[in-house]
Amino acid sequence: MKKIIECYKCGSEDLKWNCSQKNLIGVADGRLRLHEVGTDFYLACAFCNETLQVVDGDKVAEFLNNSMKD
Repeated sequence: MKKIIECYKCGSEDLKWNCSQKNLIGVADGRLRLHEVGTDFYLACAFCNETLQVVDGDKVAEFLNNSMKD
């Protein structure tokens, strides 16, 4: 993950991490199974709504697990 401290589009420092679910295999909603859904975390500017970074949920879990070892 890159360290971003301000929006490259508008210069705001008001950045927020959010998460969303993603369909991993392209099956229509309502027919998905749990293993067919993943999570993305994204860093967005709260001022202009620009998405600055997207990180897969597995990468976030790996980062958190590694940070607990320190």
